[in-house]
Amino acid sequence: MMRPGCKNSTRIFSAPNRSMAGGSAGRDARSSTTGRGSDNVADFRIVVAAHGGLASGFLASAELICGPLPNVVPVPLEASDSPESFRERLVAAMGDPAEPLLVLTDLRGGTPHNVACVVVRDYPRAVLVSGINLAILIEAATSLSALDEDAVDRLVAAGRDNLTVVRRLVAEPAP
Repeated sequence: MMRPGCKNSTRIFSAPNRSMAGGSAGRDARSSTTGRGSDNVADFRIVVAAHGGLASGFLASAELICGPLPNVVPVPLEASDSPESFRERLVAAMGDPAEPLLVLTDLRGGTPHNVACVVVRDYPRAVLVSGINLAILIEAATSLSALDEDAVDRLVAAGRDNLTVVRRLVAEPAP
């Protein structure tokens, strides 16, 4: 199925599409408009916390496919960061603890994940998912209308479904 929120004509996911409203204006302030007109954008903030340039790279790649994603905020862990300085930037990106929030981290057990594990305890509506891939970010940003347990399960399934050993999908040539 084509992802209506994405501008390119690439087949990405097989999950059903759900219409959404809301989002945020810019990367740091919440607003009642998406900044993308009628395109589908999640109505909750998404924070991507990862090592080095990976967080910004995930966002740049997702925006290349889907267009602007104003509700997604990258938080890179830089070599110069301490866990405390990374925590400060993560908390600033996460926004209001009363708002729904999805935090995506790159590596379970890595500093971005470990710091996020501690911080989300103060965010009762936050969901933390580790092991992000581009499929997870696009699914979250364009298809989730809520952060309930079923939606999060679908999100994780979308990420797993996009992990594929290609040679198993195509017939191997005869010798």
